[in-house]
Amino acid sequence: SYPLYSPVDRIEPVGRLLVVQNDEQVEQAAAAAAVLQTLLMLAQVVIATLIVGGVLRARVIGPLTRLAHAMAQIQPGGAQRLPIEERHAGDEIGLLARSANSLLDTAEAAIIEVNAQRIELEKLATHDHLTGLPTLRLAEDRLQIACGNAHRNGTKVALLFIDLDEFKTVNDRYGHEAGDAVLREVARRLRE
Repeated sequence: SYPLYSPVDRIEPVGRLLVVQNDEQVEQAAAAAAVLQTLLMLAQVVIATLIVGGVLRARVIGPLTRLAHAMAQIQPGGAQRLPIEERHAGDEIGLLARSANSLLDTAEAAIIEVNAQRIELEKLATHDHLTGLPTLRLAEDRLQIACGNAHRNGTKVALLFIDLDEFKTVNDRYGHEAGDAVLREVARRLRE
């Protein structure tokens, strides 16, 4: 027990304070306080998560979703590029859009180059590099097509062979450059 003194003079005893400890009551109060603190902390975590989620959705997820939809709309060989929103011009989302646009430009340039190379390879495979005239392979293919058309239509096909007399003599006497010049001239005249 503890003595209690007058609040006026703090000398005169006015009574005694007897403290009786009830462990069960103390444990119940502590448990209730712990539950309340836990619920408050949980509410704070939920509110913070909702705030962070809203900010992430507005600042990151929304722009990334729009960027993904724009990427899905892009067709190979098309002129469309990803839009870069003004507020994202200097951040990672803007960097991602610029990088994707650069990748598209590089891919389109590569496609154009591959197509040009393919056309050149097809020409090399079907036309003589010196004269530009069709090769035997192309001539055989066209002859088969012409024969098939003639057979279906009941018409005829003619085939013309040209032989250059004394060509080997020109090559041997005047050299391969002169022979090549003769071949180019014959090809030019045939095309006229």
